[in-house]
Amino acid sequence: HFQTKDLTNFRQRQRPPQDDLARSVMKSKVDKFRGRCYVVSGDVLSLIHMFAVDKGLHDKRMVFDATASGLNDALWSPHFGLPTVRCTFRSLTPGCWQCDMDVGEMFLCFWLHVVLRRYAGIDVSHVRTPRGEKRPGWEEGRNRAWEHWVRNCMGLRDSPSRSLMMMIRAKFIAYGDRRDTTNPFSWSHVVLNLPGTADYDPSKPSYGGS
Repeated sequence: HFQTKDLTNFRQRQRPPQDDLARSVMKSKVDKFRGRCYVVSGDVLSLIHMFAVDKGLHDKRMVFDATASGLNDALWSPHFGLPTVRCTFRSLTPGCWQCDMDVGEMFLCFWLHVVLRRYAGIDVSHVRTPRGEKRPGWEEGRNRAWEHWVRNCMGLRDSPSRSLMMMIRAKFIAYGDRRDTTNPFSWSHVVLNLPGTADYDPSKPSYGGS
């Protein structure tokens, strides 16, 4: 993380869900984070509020508002543009193959710094299993009203850039040593095929490795 100012202590409690249906939706989503230990019990110095937004036609996504708490104002994140379909079309030539790589829970694959975790708290008092009801095993002993994130969360300013940078590092680790001839991803040199050059061949890709 790139911290640009002191972290604030925002301790305004989470507003309760509007009705039982909203509470049920919120609980089902937050329980996944808590049950998988993306959100854990521990000391909390500041809270971030959460709310649900539509995800497609029949689902909801939880967003965690680190702007209202002031946490996002204390963090810097580099700008990066996401490619569109038009960008992809520019790199396609006849004979090319494309694939889709969908990384499930990408933000949640990567850790928050230990200093930031206490400032990424959430108020779980409205989504805890009520007293007297049977609790799942992972919730036993977790009696605090406030818990905190330990992973990148949706709504934190630098979650997209940090997750993408770490994903690129993971990808190159998976590619292995390019000099190893037994590696299916090995390559020794790059051949450029650029418009305007004397030997440009429009029937071939603009670049390739071999």
